[in-house]
Amino acid sequence: IPDLSDIVIPPVVEPQYLRAYYPFNGNAHDESGNGFDAAIVNAQLTGDINGNPNSAYAFDGTGNYIIIPHIGVRLSNNFSILYWFNPNDIQNKQWLFGNRQGFSGEEKNGLESSILNGKLSFFWPDGLEASTNINAGEWQFVAFTKEGNAYRLYYNGELVDGGVKSSSPANNDPWRIGAQLDQNGWGAFFNGKMDEVRIYARTLSGTEIVDLYNETINSYLPKHNNDKHINIYPNPVKSVFYIKGLNTEKVTVEVFNENGKQLKIFKNTPEVNLSDYHPGVYMIRVLNEKGKSLFTEKIIKL
Repeated sequence: IPDLSDIVIPPVVEPQYLRAYYPFNGNAHDESGNGFDAAIVNAQLTGDINGNPNSAYAFDGTGNYIIIPHIGVRLSNNFSILYWFNPNDIQNKQWLFGNRQGFSGEEKNGLESSILNGKLSFFWPDGLEASTNINAGEWQFVAFTKEGNAYRLYYNGELVDGGVKSSSPANNDPWRIGAQLDQNGWGAFFNGKMDEVRIYARTLSGTEIVDLYNETINSYLPKHNNDKHINIYPNPVKSVFYIKGLNTEKVTVEVFNENGKQLKIFKNTPEVNLSDYHPGVYMIRVLNEKGKSLFTEKIIKL
């Protein structure tokens, strides 16, 4: 009988546990394969982060929302929630995603993610909240994970908050996008866009979250500049470079690092100042007055 003691049996690869996935590609179907299709209430299809038509949902702040049915993810277990959102404004309270209802009883112990006076706020029972500053008029990526009694909040791929709570909510109510439901009915309506909603029945790692963020943001960057009438100089640059050949009173310049993370936005100026950034390779994206991508260009910072 041969000696088999040196043979190592590899572990079974853990499944992703993707319970529901809503890319909003012309509808609100669940594309995880689990069949948890969402119900649309007055929300309208719109362009996504890449400018693709009918690939995200818009909410006008007056009575639009989406209801996701019971998907079998209990908040007492480990889970992860990810989505992209683009608010038209960040004032007052606007419900983004969650299943907390605000009634008495178990359903009050749900999860709530909202815009609250300029911040992205996540609410848990026992008064524990995680929050971070956000921007109006931009696509932004959010990931919230729970492992045991520990939570983590990621914003645009970076860990921005985290902690441990004393207990885990047991709520398994339907999820709602764009509006809050409480004893007074529907309210706190969202004014903006939502896309790429994912719900996992396990805790995603920080690396997995960064990969999902980069997967979208890298596809967001358009083709390079082929217009000989538009010049960017100097390149390489020590601090300030200039864009010549555009109506700079109406353009927007976005600066990304080499991983696709957006660092800063310059509006209505031909000058872009990179003096606050370390030497390296950066990408700039130029948009016209209507927000349409004109081109991107690689910039080397000395």
